[in-house]
Amino acid sequence: MKNSRTKFYLTAAAVLVTVACILCFSSCANSNDIENPVESASFENELPTLQTQDTSQLNQYPGGIYNDPSYMNPGYQTQTTQPEDKETEKETEKETEEETEEETEDNSGGLAFVSNGNGTCTLTGPGNCTDTCIVIPERSPAGDIVTTVAERAFYGCTFINAVQIPSTVLNIGNMAFANCTSLVYISVSQDNPSYKDAGGVLYSKDGSSLILYPSAKGGSSITISNSVIKIADMAFYKCDDLRVISYDGTQEEWARINIGKDNYGLYTASVSFTDSGK
Repeated sequence: MKNSRTKFYLTAAAVLVTVACILCFSSCANSNDIENPVESASFENELPTLQTQDTSQLNQYPGGIYNDPSYMNPGYQTQTTQPEDKETEKETEKETEEETEEETEDNSGGLAFVSNGNGTCTLTGPGNCTDTCIVIPERSPAGDIVTTVAERAFYGCTFINAVQIPSTVLNIGNMAFANCTSLVYISVSQDNPSYKDAGGVLYSKDGSSLILYPSAKGGSSITISNSVIKIADMAFYKCDDLRVISYDGTQEEWARINIGKDNYGLYTASVSFTDSGK
Protein backbone atom coordinates (compact mmCIF):
# COMPACT_ATOMS: atom_id res chain seq x y z
CA MET A 1 0.00 0.00 0.00
CA LYS A 2 2.81 2.31 0.90
CA ASN A 3 4.60 1.59 -2.37
CA SER A 4 1.51 2.35 -4.42
CA ARG A 5 1.14 5.76 -2.87
CA THR A 6 4.81 6.54 -3.49
CA LYS A 7 4.48 5.71 -7.21
CA PHE A 8 1.36 7.87 -7.46
CA TYR A 9 3.15 10.87 -5.99
CA LEU A 10 6.17 10.45 -8.27
CA THR A 11 3.97 10.21 -11.35
CA ALA A 12 2.01 13.34 -10.37
CA ALA A 13 5.21 15.25 -9.72
CA ALA A 14 6.57 14.31 -13.14
CA VAL A 15 3.36 15.49 -14.80
CA LEU A 16 3.49 18.79 -12.95
CA VAL A 17 7.13 19.37 -13.97
CA THR A 18 6.30 18.64 -17.59
CA VAL A 19 3.35 21.06 -17.58
CA ALA A 20 5.50 23.74 -15.93
CA CYS A 21 8.20 23.40 -18.61
CA ILE A 22 5.62 23.66 -21.39
CA LEU A 23 4.09 26.80 -19.85
CA CYS A 24 7.54 28.38 -19.37
CA PHE A 25 8.60 27.74 -22.98
CA SER A 26 5.32 29.20 -24.29
CA SER A 27 5.72 32.28 -22.13
CA CYS A 28 9.28 32.96 -23.43
CA ALA A 29 8.19 32.71 -27.07
CA ASN A 30 5.34 35.18 -26.56
CA SER A 31 7.68 37.56 -24.75
CA ASN A 32 10.11 37.72 -27.73
CA ASP A 33 7.28 38.52 -30.15
CA ILE A 34 6.09 41.38 -27.96
CA GLU A 35 9.56 42.88 -27.46
CA ASN A 36 10.38 43.09 -31.24
CA PRO A 37 7.13 43.93 -33.05
CA VAL A 38 8.75 46.77 -35.08
CA GLU A 39 11.50 44.60 -36.45
CA SER A 40 9.04 41.99 -37.62
CA ALA A 41 6.79 44.53 -39.25
CA SER A 42 9.79 46.31 -40.80
CA PHE A 43 11.08 43.10 -42.28
CA GLU A 44 7.68 42.30 -43.76
CA ASN A 45 7.37 45.86 -45.19
CA GLU A 46 10.79 45.76 -46.79
CA LEU A 47 9.79 42.96 -49.10
CA PRO A 48 7.39 44.97 -51.32
CA THR A 49 9.77 47.98 -51.21
CA LEU A 50 12.63 45.97 -52.62
CA GLN A 51 10.41 44.51 -55.27
CA THR A 52 9.24 48.00 -56.33
CA GLN A 53 12.80 49.28 -56.41
CA ASP A 54 13.94 46.38 -58.59
CA THR A 55 11.11 46.95 -61.09
CA SER A 56 11.53 50.73 -61.36
CA GLN A 57 15.26 50.56 -61.91
CA LEU A 58 15.36 47.84 -64.55
CA ASN A 59 14.77 50.35 -67.38
CA GLN A 60 17.28 52.84 -66.00
CA TYR A 61 20.00 50.23 -65.54
CA PRO A 62 19.66 47.63 -68.34
CA GLY A 63 22.39 45.50 -66.80
CA GLY A 64 20.37 45.08 -63.58
CA ILE A 65 20.01 47.03 -60.39
CA TYR A 66 23.40 45.75 -59.30
CA ASN A 67 24.89 48.26 -61.76
CA ASP A 68 23.08 51.03 -59.92
CA PRO A 69 25.64 52.79 -57.68
CA SER A 70 22.90 53.68 -55.20
CA TYR A 71 22.04 49.99 -54.77
CA MET A 72 25.62 49.07 -53.93
CA ASN A 73 26.18 52.24 -51.86
CA PRO A 74 23.06 53.58 -50.10
CA GLY A 75 24.82 56.92 -49.45
CA TYR A 76 25.38 57.52 -53.15
CA GLN A 77 23.25 60.23 -54.83
CA THR A 78 22.65 60.21 -58.56
CA GLN A 79 24.08 63.36 -60.16
CA THR A 80 21.50 65.62 -61.70
CA THR A 81 21.64 69.02 -63.39
CA GLN A 82 22.05 71.52 -60.59
CA PRO A 83 20.47 74.97 -60.60
CA GLU A 84 23.97 76.40 -60.97
CA ASP A 85 24.37 74.56 -64.28
CA LYS A 86 21.08 76.02 -65.52
CA GLU A 87 22.20 79.49 -64.45
CA THR A 88 25.45 79.00 -66.38
CA GLU A 89 23.48 78.03 -69.50
CA LYS A 90 21.30 81.12 -69.13
CA GLU A 91 24.38 83.35 -68.74
CA THR A 92 25.95 81.83 -71.86
CA GLU A 93 22.75 82.42 -73.86
CA LYS A 94 22.59 85.99 -72.54
CA GLU A 95 26.22 86.66 -73.54
CA THR A 96 25.53 85.34 -77.03
CA GLU A 97 22.47 87.58 -77.35
CA GLU A 98 24.47 90.59 -76.12
CA GLU A 99 27.21 89.92 -78.67
CA THR A 100 24.63 89.76 -81.43
CA GLU A 101 23.03 92.97 -80.18
CA GLU A 102 26.44 94.68 -80.10
CA GLU A 103 27.04 93.73 -83.74
CA THR A 104 23.61 95.11 -84.66
CA GLU A 105 24.14 98.26 -82.60
CA ASP A 106 27.23 99.11 -84.71
CA ASN A 107 24.78 100.09 -87.46
CA SER A 108 22.61 103.16 -87.15
CA GLY A 109 19.06 102.38 -86.13
CA GLY A 110 15.94 104.18 -87.29
CA LEU A 111 17.08 104.83 -90.86
CA ALA A 112 14.35 104.86 -93.51
CA PHE A 113 14.36 102.21 -96.26
CA VAL A 114 12.15 101.35 -99.22
CA SER A 115 12.21 97.86 -100.71
CA ASN A 116 13.04 97.54 -104.40
CA GLY A 117 11.03 94.32 -104.59
CA ASN A 118 13.95 92.12 -105.58
CA GLY A 119 15.70 91.52 -102.28
CA THR A 120 17.41 94.91 -102.35
CA CYS A 121 16.36 98.28 -100.95
CA THR A 122 17.04 102.01 -101.08
CA LEU A 123 18.08 104.13 -98.12
CA THR A 124 15.76 107.12 -98.40
CA GLY A 125 16.76 109.20 -95.39
CA PRO A 126 17.62 109.42 -91.70
CA GLY A 127 14.11 108.45 -90.58
CA ASN A 128 14.12 108.90 -86.81
CA CYS A 129 17.87 108.27 -86.51
CA THR A 130 19.78 110.98 -84.67
CA ASP A 131 23.25 109.41 -84.74
CA THR A 132 26.00 111.90 -85.48
CA CYS A 133 27.91 109.11 -87.22
CA ILE A 134 25.67 107.44 -89.77
CA VAL A 135 26.69 103.81 -90.23
CA ILE A 136 24.79 102.50 -93.23
CA PRO A 137 24.03 98.77 -92.78
CA GLU A 138 24.49 96.16 -95.46
CA ARG A 139 20.93 95.00 -94.86
CA SER A 140 17.76 96.77 -93.82
CA PRO A 141 15.79 95.60 -90.77
CA ALA A 142 13.57 93.71 -93.24
CA GLY A 143 16.59 91.78 -94.54
CA ASP A 144 16.93 93.52 -97.92
CA ILE A 145 20.45 94.31 -99.18
CA VAL A 146 21.08 98.07 -99.14
CA THR A 147 22.26 98.90 -102.66
CA THR A 148 21.17 102.52 -103.12
CA VAL A 149 21.22 105.83 -101.26
CA ALA A 150 18.44 107.98 -102.65
CA GLU A 151 18.90 111.45 -104.14
CA ARG A 152 19.00 114.07 -101.36
CA ALA A 153 18.60 111.30 -98.78
CA PHE A 154 20.51 113.25 -96.10
CA TYR A 155 20.39 116.69 -97.65
CA GLY A 156 20.74 119.43 -95.05
CA CYS A 157 21.16 117.04 -92.07
CA THR A 158 23.27 119.36 -89.95
CA PHE A 159 23.64 116.86 -87.06
CA ILE A 160 25.75 114.42 -89.11
CA ASN A 161 29.52 114.44 -88.49
CA ALA A 162 30.53 111.28 -90.35
CA VAL A 163 29.16 108.65 -92.73
CA GLN A 164 30.26 105.04 -93.23
CA ILE A 165 29.28 103.39 -96.51
CA PRO A 166 29.32 99.57 -96.77
CA SER A 167 30.39 97.40 -99.69
CA THR A 168 26.81 96.73 -100.80
CA VAL A 169 25.98 100.33 -101.81
CA LEU A 170 26.33 100.56 -105.58
CA ASN A 171 24.43 103.80 -106.29
CA ILE A 172 24.50 107.11 -104.45
CA GLY A 173 21.96 109.63 -105.67
CA ASN A 174 22.74 113.24 -106.54
CA MET A 175 23.34 115.49 -103.51
CA ALA A 176 22.65 112.58 -101.13
CA PHE A 177 24.92 114.15 -98.49
CA ALA A 178 24.92 117.74 -99.71
CA ASN A 179 24.54 120.75 -97.40
CA CYS A 180 25.48 118.67 -94.33
CA THR A 181 27.36 121.57 -92.80
CA SER A 182 28.74 119.56 -89.84
CA LEU A 183 29.99 116.66 -91.96
CA VAL A 184 33.71 116.06 -91.40
CA TYR A 185 34.46 112.68 -92.94
CA ILE A 186 33.09 110.00 -95.29
CA SER A 187 34.52 106.50 -95.25
CA VAL A 188 33.84 103.71 -97.73
CA SER A 189 34.42 99.98 -97.37
CA GLN A 190 37.48 98.87 -99.33
CA ASP A 191 35.35 96.10 -100.79
CA ASN A 192 32.89 98.53 -102.36
CA PRO A 193 33.07 98.15 -106.17
CA SER A 194 31.55 101.55 -106.99
CA TYR A 195 32.96 104.11 -104.52
CA LYS A 196 36.04 104.96 -102.49
CA ASP A 197 37.22 107.64 -100.12
CA ALA A 198 40.49 109.55 -100.07
CA GLY A 199 41.18 111.53 -96.92
CA GLY A 200 37.47 111.66 -96.11
CA VAL A 201 36.50 112.88 -99.60
CA LEU A 202 34.01 110.75 -101.56
CA TYR A 203 34.99 109.61 -105.08
CA SER A 204 33.78 107.08 -107.63
CA LYS A 205 35.83 103.89 -107.54
CA ASP A 206 37.86 104.80 -110.63
CA GLY A 207 38.47 108.31 -109.31
CA SER A 208 36.85 110.01 -112.30
CA SER A 209 34.12 111.69 -110.23
CA LEU A 210 34.59 113.78 -107.09
CA ILE A 211 31.24 113.41 -105.35
CA LEU A 212 31.63 115.29 -102.07
CA TYR A 213 34.17 117.31 -100.16
CA PRO A 214 32.70 117.46 -96.62
CA SER A 215 31.81 121.02 -95.60
CA ALA A 216 33.38 120.74 -92.13
CA LYS A 217 36.43 118.74 -93.22
CA GLY A 218 38.79 121.50 -92.25
CA GLY A 219 42.09 122.31 -93.87
CA SER A 220 42.66 125.09 -96.32
CA SER A 221 43.82 123.12 -99.36
CA ILE A 222 43.07 120.09 -101.51
CA THR A 223 44.90 118.39 -104.36
CA ILE A 224 42.69 117.16 -107.20
CA SER A 225 44.02 114.52 -109.60
CA ASN A 226 43.79 115.06 -113.35
CA SER A 227 41.89 111.73 -113.46
CA VAL A 228 38.87 113.66 -112.16
CA ILE A 229 36.63 114.60 -115.10
CA LYS A 230 33.46 115.36 -113.15
CA ILE A 231 32.65 117.23 -109.93
CA ALA A 232 29.15 116.54 -108.62
CA ASP A 233 26.53 119.16 -107.77
CA MET A 234 27.24 120.88 -104.44
CA ALA A 235 30.41 118.82 -103.96
CA PHE A 236 32.13 121.97 -102.61
CA TYR A 237 29.08 123.68 -101.11
CA LYS A 238 29.80 125.84 -98.05
CA CYS A 239 33.44 124.83 -97.88
CA ASP A 240 34.36 128.13 -96.29
CA ASP A 241 37.81 127.06 -95.04
CA LEU A 242 39.05 125.98 -98.46
CA ARG A 243 41.60 128.46 -99.82
CA VAL A 244 43.87 126.63 -102.26
CA ILE A 245 43.16 123.97 -104.91
CA SER A 246 46.12 122.22 -106.47
CA TYR A 247 45.16 120.57 -109.73
CA ASP A 248 47.44 117.81 -110.96
CA GLY A 249 47.18 118.82 -114.59
CA THR A 250 47.02 121.78 -116.94
CA GLN A 251 44.65 124.71 -117.08
CA GLU A 252 43.15 123.33 -120.28
CA GLU A 253 42.39 120.00 -118.56
CA TRP A 254 40.84 121.84 -115.64
CA ALA A 255 38.58 123.73 -118.00
CA ARG A 256 37.30 120.47 -119.46
CA ILE A 257 36.10 119.15 -116.10
CA ASN A 258 32.32 118.89 -115.86
CA ILE A 259 31.63 120.96 -112.74
CA GLY A 260 28.13 120.69 -111.27
CA LYS A 261 26.06 123.51 -109.85
CA ASP A 262 26.50 125.34 -106.54
CA ASN A 263 30.18 124.54 -106.14
CA TYR A 264 30.95 127.98 -104.75
CA GLY A 265 34.04 126.75 -102.88
CA LEU A 266 35.80 126.11 -106.17
CA TYR A 267 35.40 129.73 -107.22
CA THR A 268 36.39 131.37 -103.95
CA ALA A 269 39.63 129.37 -103.68
CA SER A 270 42.70 129.93 -105.83
CA VAL A 271 43.58 127.16 -108.30
CA SER A 272 47.14 126.21 -109.18
CA PHE A 273 48.11 123.91 -112.08
CA THR A 274 50.93 121.48 -112.71
CA ASP A 275 51.99 119.27 -115.60
CA SER A 276 53.15 116.46 -113.34
CA GLY A 277 50.12 114.36 -114.20
CA LYS A 278 51.04 114.01 -117.85
